[in-house]
Formats: sequence, structure tokens, C-alpha cells
Amino acid sequence: MIPILLKVKGMYSYQEEVVIDFERLVEGRLFGIFGPVGSGKSALLEAITFALYGRSERLDSRGRSYNMMNLRSNVLLIDFTFALGEEKYRFEVTGRRNSKNFDDVRTFKRTGYVWKEMEWIPLDSNNGGDLLGLSYENFTKTIIIPQGKFQDFLHLNPAARTQMLKELFELERFDLLRPTTDLLNKNKDALNQVLGQLKELPDLDPEVFQQQEKELAEKEVEKARLSGLLDKLRKDKTEMEEVKGLLANMAEIRDTLDLLEESEAYFKQKELLLNRYAKVDRYFREDLRREKELELAKTKAVGDELDFKQQEEKIAAEILVAEEKFKETKFSYERREEWIHKAEEMKRIQDMQELDAEINLIQKRIDKGSKIVEEKDLFCRETEKVELDLTAGIKSVRDGMGDILLLTEVKNWRLEEAGFLQEVANALAQVKEADKEVADASTQLLALEKQPGGDDPGRALDGQVKGMEALQMVLDQLRLQQQLADFATELEAGKPCPLCGAAEHPTPYDAGHAGTHFAEVEEKKRALEAEGLRLRRLGLELEQAQKLLKRSKKQQKGRQLVLAKTEKALAEFSATFRWPAFVEVDAAALDAKMAAVGAAETRLRTLETQLTTAREAQRKAVLDMARFAEKITTLKEEQATFTGRHAALLEQLQIFEYKNYQNKRPVELKAKEDFFRAHYEEVTSAYNREDQLLVQRKDKFQTLKTKIQLAQQDATRFQEDLFQVRDSLSQNLKTHDFPDLNVVKEILEEELNIAEQDQKIKNFKKELERLRTEFATNQKQVAGRIFDEEAHKLLKDELELQEASEKTLHEKIGELKSQMAELGKAMEKRLALEKHKGELQNRGENLSTLRNLFIGSGFVNYVSTMYLHELCQRANERFQKLTRNRLSLLVRDDNTFQVRDMVNDGQIRSVKTLSGGQTFQASLSLALALADNIQHRSESHHNFFFLDEGFGTLDRESLQIVFDTLKQLRREDRIVGVISHVEDLQHEIDHSLMVYQDEKKGSFVKGSWES
Repeated sequence: MIPILLKVKGMYSYQEEVVIDFERLVEGRLFGIFGPVGSGKSALLEAITFALYGRSERLDSRGRSYNMMNLRSNVLLIDFTFALGEEKYRFEVTGRRNSKNFDDVRTFKRTGYVWKEMEWIPLDSNNGGDLLGLSYENFTKTIIIPQGKFQDFLHLNPAARTQMLKELFELERFDLLRPTTDLLNKNKDALNQVLGQLKELPDLDPEVFQQQEKELAEKEVEKARLSGLLDKLRKDKTEMEEVKGLLANMAEIRDTLDLLEESEAYFKQKELLLNRYAKVDRYFREDLRREKELELAKTKAVGDELDFKQQEEKIAAEILVAEEKFKETKFSYERREEWIHKAEEMKRIQDMQELDAEINLIQKRIDKGSKIVEEKDLFCRETEKVELDLTAGIKSVRDGMGDILLLTEVKNWRLEEAGFLQEVANALAQVKEADKEVADASTQLLALEKQPGGDDPGRALDGQVKGMEALQMVLDQLRLQQQLADFATELEAGKPCPLCGAAEHPTPYDAGHAGTHFAEVEEKKRALEAEGLRLRRLGLELEQAQKLLKRSKKQQKGRQLVLAKTEKALAEFSATFRWPAFVEVDAAALDAKMAAVGAAETRLRTLETQLTTAREAQRKAVLDMARFAEKITTLKEEQATFTGRHAALLEQLQIFEYKNYQNKRPVELKAKEDFFRAHYEEVTSAYNREDQLLVQRKDKFQTLKTKIQLAQQDATRFQEDLFQVRDSLSQNLKTHDFPDLNVVKEILEEELNIAEQDQKIKNFKKELERLRTEFATNQKQVAGRIFDEEAHKLLKDELELQEASEKTLHEKIGELKSQMAELGKAMEKRLALEKHKGELQNRGENLSTLRNLFIGSGFVNYVSTMYLHELCQRANERFQKLTRNRLSLLVRDDNTFQVRDMVNDGQIRSVKTLSGGQTFQASLSLALALADNIQHRSESHHNFFFLDEGFGTLDRESLQIVFDTLKQLRREDRIVGVISHVEDLQHEIDHSLMVYQDEKKGSFVKGSWES
């Protein structure tokens, strides 16, 4: 995960919106967030984790929304954008305070988005852990480490540390007990199926199989003898049937030949006639068709010429009429501009009427405004007189009020004195209440300390934990003995032991009284657990009671100070009384004097109000006068403008006089304008229409002239072509010896299909020749052979008898082969099942051994230990460098950390003996090693690591070593962020963010790159 942008508003001390550009901040790979204690540095990390997980390290879900929102803000916003691999994601948190109830802040709304196709698409889940593959707890131990959590991994108990490693590295995949048990059960099911199949197979006798083989060999010999006899009979039958077929075919051919030879003379005559028809068709048909076609074309050309000439005469007459009409419309068209000038002047007259109306309306407004100005002026003069009267009345009342200021001062002093007295009484009551709380807290603490272990619950709890560990070891040993006893009870003589594989069991294991002892130890363990729970509760109650006593004493001291300050303030205030004349004046007399003065004040306020109202009315009247005067000036200017435009339009009139149309209705003037414009359009349209008709008729006249010439040319050309065709027909009559064209035409009238008739003649000749050839061939094949019907019948009966014998023999052989095949398959299946049974038995033994190994998550714990050792080894690469090879981390068999001290001959000691700086160095090394593994799992080229703790405990030399280590991480392509108030780090880190706090605006940030 690489952060890109963070926006925060209305959260904790961030009253106004701040925007953090992480892309600029992480340019140097190493960056810092600095600022005074309490400025809001850690709140930025909390904003990121809350956006991703909806959880806060310092607040639980109850009241979180109210406490997280800034008290001066009504809206909360967290908007966090980050990159993960090639994708970009955004998580947004929004909240709002109830405008009617300040304390009501609803649960915040969290939404996740992914950047797809240039827009933010909502995610199905708003849990960032689903994307990162990390739970909230592991995220705050490996990626963003908040205050108070940096050393968690180092000091976790073994079970919690193992569980964390399981979640981080998905070690549950090594919990193979259930898969192995499933495989073992499946193997047992498969073995039972094989045994069942073996039971279903029949017993097999090898002698039966040998007898069937001998019988099959004998049948095969008989089959070969019978096959030879059948081949000879079938050959003889085929030869006799061949002779019979040849004789029958010769008789059939002879009959057909006789019919064809009778038709041979007819087809010869038909062939002669077809040849003559083909000659005529070849040399005369096309010329005769062409002659007819040319005669028709010539006739049509002559007719077209006559028709076009008639149309030409008609169009010539129409042209004369059209030219006369065109002359008439042209005269009107050349004078059409007069009509448009009349329309334009009529439009000017309408505009002048509108200007007259505007000028009259403006004059009415000027007259009305002038009247209002006069009225306002009169009102101002009358108001001035009223102001003079009210001023005199006010002066008179003030002169009669006397020492009102002195009475007011005394009255106010008496009121303040009453307030001081009440504060002293309240402070005294709070001191008494604090005294009682201190006494109650002391009594409660004393009662808790008198309980067993109350003097030192931590030491008592350590003893309880050691006792629990000892009892757990005893329970594990008893549980193992019980499991061995269970295996011993399942042993059967002759069957292998699932643990050692032995078939003999002379002395099975006896657990003795392990079961009874196990129950006793369990009871002791439960008692110790109850005692541990009691001690932890006692420790918490003692801690709470001590805190309560401390808080009560602090509160008691604070309230005593408040009482002393309040009494001192009362004494100081009493010394400020400076009116000796009023020492003996009681409250009633003072109130009576104040009442009289109050009545005078009421009268004074009434007069002052009237004076203010009068002055305001006069001021408003003066403003109205100025406003109306200004408006009158503007109206006069507009009136002058309209008058000028009216005069200009009047000068432009040349055809009509304005006085003749001044009082006409606008609709009449508009009708005249429209009439003039319509007449203009009508003249123009008529001219264009007649001009177009004249052009069209002239074009048509020229077209007809061209068509007449073309028709004459066609008639001449067709006549010349006719002469050539008739000459060709005469030459062909002489060449092919035909008397005249009538004979030729008679022959062509038959309309014969030459190709079809020619094909029929050829087919006849071909069929006649084929039959003659086939008859001669059959004569040669018979060559004196004869066909005996009786002999053929006897041969056929013998063949049928032998074929039936062959079929019976085939069925017997097939039956024998089928029986032998079934026996062979059964034998093969038995052998395969026996082999598979052995394989399943071996597999079952192996799976049982593996299952025993995986019982109790032992393998998962083993893998977890290997991961922890590897993690420790990677952490030591940095830890040894940080400590100058003086210290290194070790992992005990119970997965707790220890330290090897190289300065003291490599002796091993507890991590609890490390100093504050050494503990930070070890925690940093482990956290970076965890982050390395997270980066490797996510296949990221660079990763993000944020640290918010630890630097204040280091001396300058250790701090420099840590800083050098952080810079080394930057060269490893890792993004590292730190939060600190240490000034030395601020000077060493180039890219940083300073957090400031303003009493009015709240927290705000400023980048090191900003001026």
C-alpha cells in the first residue's frame, strides 16, 4: 500500500480541512511528521486506519462519533487515496452533527471506491482489510504502528504471537489434520469397495478354461473344411447362373435389334431433311430477320419525323403568345421598387406612432415624479419642526433626573457583591464534597489491600501463571498417555499396530489411573484459572481505586485553592466600596430612588425613540427626493432621444405625409405595408414565371428540330441497310441452288430444333451399334455351353444345406469365445483388484501415520516456529547493527524472545532486561522484518511503513544509528515515515510535514517544500 492523498476535516483538533499530498511527501522515500506534543500528529495516522477499518485505537464504538468530531465543527470528513499494486483505491468517511441537538452525532458513513475507466466505482465492501489481506490488529503491528503499540510484538505471549503469525502468513494451510483424516476415510471407503467387489467375483477353475480352448480348436478345423466345400459349391452355382443370364440377355437383345433395324431407313431420311433445314437456317434466317427489322425501323423513323414536325409548329405558336405575356410582365417588373419604397415609408410611419406613445408615457411619469418631489420637500420641512420640539423635551427630562449615574454604580456594586458571596458558598460546598470523596476512596483502597494478594497482585499473578504452565505440561503428558491407551484398546491379534506396524502385541500399554489423575489435575487447573481471574480483577480494582484516590485528592486540592481564591476575591472587592453616603442606605430606599429614576428613564427613552423615528423618516424622505429627481432627469433624457428619432424618421418620408396617417390605427397601417410588399412579391414572381416559361418553350423548339434531323438520318441509313441485306439474299439463293425465297421461307416455317433432332439421330445410331456389338460378345462367351435347370436346382439345395451347417458352427464358436472372454476378464479383474487392495492398504497405513503426526496442530505450531526463527534471523541483521553487534535476539522452544549478550560472553537473558533504547531497537528490527515479509507476500516493488513512537527515549548516539538505519531502508526502495517531536530528526529529514495548532482555527499542516 502506497498512500497518495489524505483529506481531514472536523476530526479531533482538525477544525478546518487539511490536505496532505503524500506523492510530494514520499519523494525522498524517508519523510517525517513533526510538531509539538498534542498538535495532532498521531490523529493523521488514526484517520488512515479509521478510513480503512472503521476502528480507532483510543476510542471504542460507544460515543466514538461524538468524541472524534471537533467540538467547533458540524461536519467530519476523512478522504484517503492509496495505490495497491497497479490499482488505485479511495476510502471516504463522512459524518454530520444534528443541528437541533449538539450532542447527537450519528454513526459515520464509510465508503470504498476503485478507480476504473476514469471514474470512482463503489466497492462491495468498505473493509480495507479485504484488499490489504491484513486484520486491523496486524495492520497496526506491521504497516502503521500507533503510539503504545510499537513494542507489542516483542512482548506478546507465545500463543498470541503464534496466532498473529498464522494470520499474517496464512499458516492455517499447514493444518493438515482434517485433510489427512478425510483422505484416510476416503481410502477406507475405497478399500471396502474393493473387498466387496472381490467377494462378488465367482471362483475360477483353470481346467474349464483349458477344455473350452480344446473344443474351440476342433471347431475351427471343422470350420475350415466346411468353408472349402462352400467355396466350390458357390463357384459352380455362379457359373451355371452366368450361362443362364447370358442366354436370357441374348434373347432380349435380339428382340430389340429387330425393332431398331426396322426403323433404320426412317432415320436416314430424317437425317437428309435435317441437313437441308440446317443449311437454310445457317445462310438465310439471319438476313430474313434483319430485312424485316430494317423495314419496321424505317417505317418508324418516317412516322417520328412527321410527328416531330407537327409538334414544332405547335411550339412556335406558343412561343409567340409567351413573348407577348413576357413583355407585359417586364413593364411592371421594371417599376417594382416603387412598391417596396411605399412599404418602407409605411413602416416608418408605424415606428413614429410608437415613438409618440413612448414620449407621451414618459411625460406622464415626469409629471407624477415632480409631484412626489414637492410632497417630500414639504414633509422634510414639517419634520424639522418636530425634531426641535423633541430635542427640547429630552433636555428637560435629563435635567430633572439628578444623580442617576451614581445610583446605578451603587446598585451594580451591590449586585456584584451578592454574586461573590454566592461563589464563596458554592466553593465551600464543593470542598466538603471533595473531603467526603477522599475519605470514601481511602476506605475502598484499604479494603482491597486487605484481600489475599492485595499487597502485590502482580507477583501473585506471576506465581499463578507458572503454576498453570506446570499443570499444562502434566495435562499434556496425561493426554498423551490416554491416547496411547486408546490405541492399545483397539489392537487386534494379527493386525498391524497403527503406530509401530507390529502384528504381535505381547504387552499392550496400560494407562493405569491416568484418567483419574487427569481429572484431578484439570480441577486444580480450573481452580488456578479462577484464582488468576480473581487476581487480575483485584489488580484492576486496585489500580482503579488508586487512580480514584489520586484523582479525588487532586480534586480536593483544586477545590481548596478555588475556595481560597474566591474568598480573597470577595475581600478585594469589598475594599472597592467608595460611596460613604450610601453606607447606611438600605436596599428599599435605594430601590425607591432607582424606581423614580427608572420612570424618568422610560420617558427619556420614549422621547429619544420618537426623535430617532423622526430623523429616520426625514432621512428616508431626503433619499426619496434625490432618487425621484435622478429618475426624472433620466426620463427627460430618454424623452429627448425618442423625440430626435421621431424627427429623423419624419425627414425620411418622401411619398406620404405623416399628418395624413398620424391618427390611423396601427392595424390599418400594417395592412397597407403588407399590401405594398405583397404586390412587390407578386410582380417579381410573375416576371420570373413568364421568363422561365418562354425559356422552356424555346429549349423545347430547338430539341424538336434536332429530333427531326435525327429521324431523317435514321430513315436514310435504314434504306441503305435494306439494299445490302436483299443483295446478300439474292447471292445465297444462287450459291445454294434454291429457286426463290418462298421455298426458303417454307422450309424455315417447320421450326426444327437442330441440336435436339441431330442428337436423336446420333443416339439411334449409337444404340444400334451397341446392341449389335453386345450380341456378338455374348455369342462368343456362351461358345456352345448349355444350361440344365434340374442340375441347377440340386446344386442350390446342397449349397443351402451346407450354409446352414456353417451358421450353426459359427454360433457355437462365438459362444465358446464369449465364455472364454468373460472368464479372462474376470481373472484380469481379480488380479487388478488384488493389486489395488494392496496399494490401498499401504496408503491407509501411511495416512494413519501422518494423521497421528498432525493431531493437536503440532505441525502448524512447528511451521509457525520456523517462520518465527526466520523472522528473528532477519530482525537480527538490523538489531546487531543497531547495537554494534553487542546484542542479538533468540527464540526459545516456547516461542518467547530472549537476548544473547555478546559483551558478557554470549550469555542469554530475558528481553525484559533491555533498556528503553535497546527495547526500541529490538522492536524496530522486528517490525521491519515483519514489514519485509508483508512486502514479499504482496509482491510490491516498494512498501509503506509508518512509525509513531520511540524516538524520545534514545540518546543522541543511538538516535543517529536509528536514523542511519532508516536512510538505509530508503535505499532498499521502502517508503518510511516517522512521527516525532525530536528536533534532531527534524534537521536530518529533508521531506517533512509540520503540524501546528491555532486556538481559533485548530490544527493545520505545512510541508517542508512550502515557503
